[in-house]
Amino acid sequence: MANKKNRRKKMKKQKRIDVDESVASIDVDESVASAIVAHVPEVKDRLALGCVSRACRLAAASPGCWQLHHNTLCIKPPLSTAQGFTDDAFRRLVLFAGNALTTVVLTGAPVTFRLAFRKFSTCPLPNLNVLSITNCTGVSVKHAVLPFLRQNIQHHLESISLSGCGLHSMNIRLLTELKSYLNNPDEIDLCECQEPECTEVIDLQESVQCMACENKFCHECAHFDDACGDCRGFVCSLDECLGEEYAMEHLHYCEVCEQEYCDDCRFVFQCNGNDTKRGCLKWTCDECSHEHLCDLCGGSWCDKCDGCDYVEYCDGSEMYRATKGSLAKYKTGCGKGICKACDSDKFDRCECCDGIWCKDCSPGTFRCSCCCMIQCEQCNYAAHDD
Repeated sequence: MANKKNRRKKMKKQKRIDVDESVASIDVDESVASAIVAHVPEVKDRLALGCVSRACRLAAASPGCWQLHHNTLCIKPPLSTAQGFTDDAFRRLVLFAGNALTTVVLTGAPVTFRLAFRKFSTCPLPNLNVLSITNCTGVSVKHAVLPFLRQNIQHHLESISLSGCGLHSMNIRLLTELKSYLNNPDEIDLCECQEPECTEVIDLQESVQCMACENKFCHECAHFDDACGDCRGFVCSLDECLGEEYAMEHLHYCEVCEQEYCDDCRFVFQCNGNDTKRGCLKWTCDECSHEHLCDLCGGSWCDKCDGCDYVEYCDGSEMYRATKGSLAKYKTGCGKGICKACDSDKFDRCECCDGIWCKDCSPGTFRCSCCCMIQCEQCNYAAHDD
């Protein structure tokens, strides 16, 4: 019985030896492994080759063998989306490729990847022609890409692609600086909407900006549910944006022209009236109807409701007269409005120059003894001077 077991063990051992001899061995020294790794174009394939043997692993971690290739660093999913892909890992890959690197392509890096430019201060890239960092929401163009270019690029590139990156706080000055790194300023791919699925190539001057968070959007991705009818400013629906609260405070709807306006473009008021005469409660912009506001009771009326409680304003007089070769201006008012319910008799009027003043601004009016016309001091002075 024991002899049978021994024979079976010997047969299994012999089969393993036969299989091992039939498989080609890839146990090579480091110099041969470096030549092999240098001719593997894909980064993920190079890293996978480094797992085969110790010699290949040393070759894959050697900056020298990377420079033997055609100097393109292309990092795409699943390598770029891997949990271990960090700023330091990207820095080491760039160092492995060497200063002869001509193309950098990075797509779909996780939000934790920031392109920490301070770590690239000792990594000049004098031969870089193409820089493509796309769908990397954690990379800020202002705080990461531009500092990276300032420290490592002293020449003009062929193209720059940054669609899907963070473009918060970008302005025309920074966009101009970004384009200064290109031979042709038009060879730039920017999508202000920061949406990975959007590939619209636009310019900051052609985009629209959220009034609340100042993020830029292309016209295809921007939604104008809450938008100003004049300037086309709008509030976006991004998770971190307080768009709804901003719209309630700064965007108002005119019931006459059925448009929404921001505070910077038009004043939209409600016709509330006062305790004596209520208004129609309609919201109206200042171009569809003028607001008539009483500064004493705080009442406000639109043109339609103003007839019952007429509001007069302390406008003064805009007449001029010639006096010894000069122009003397009549006294102007303070602009205060007083409705009829608050006693419009608190105004002084001049029938001669059509001036009207409140008691605080009145220059004094009286009835002319000659024509019985109510005149102000200025008109009376002019009449006696003539």
